[in-house]
Amino acid sequence: MSRVLSSQEIEAILKQTREQPSCHYWNAVIGVMAYAGLAETEVIELLLEDLNFQDDLISVSSSENPASTRQIPISEELLALLERRPTNSSKYLFPNIQANSKPWYPSSFNSELQKRLPEDIKPSDLTNSFT
Repeated sequence: MSRVLSSQEIEAILKQTREQPSCHYWNAVIGVMAYAGLAETEVIELLLEDLNFQDDLISVSSSENPASTRQIPISEELLALLERRPTNSSKYLFPNIQANSKPWYPSSFNSELQKRLPEDIKPSDLTNSFT
């Protein structure tokens, strides 16, 4: 069963992640999930061109209906995390950092993300915490 995390719990997860390798990458991933409400599949499909820093928006296309796009505001907390995210030559915002910037397979992304979360936290808890 998923739960909604408090802002203190999200900050604690981000702080814990800062002590691990590739911390800025994973903090940005966790931030996009918690502060923008994106699900794992949306995160791995997110393109660099989907970020609009001028208007502070993320455009998320529906995988079910590509013509349908939702605009999600980039909060100050998320902006700070995205600014520290390592740059890359991939078209993906979060390419597989272990596979030469190719896209993630959902199962491997989930596995790597789960390694960075506390044992009692699921990725869906992050997504559900967006208000």
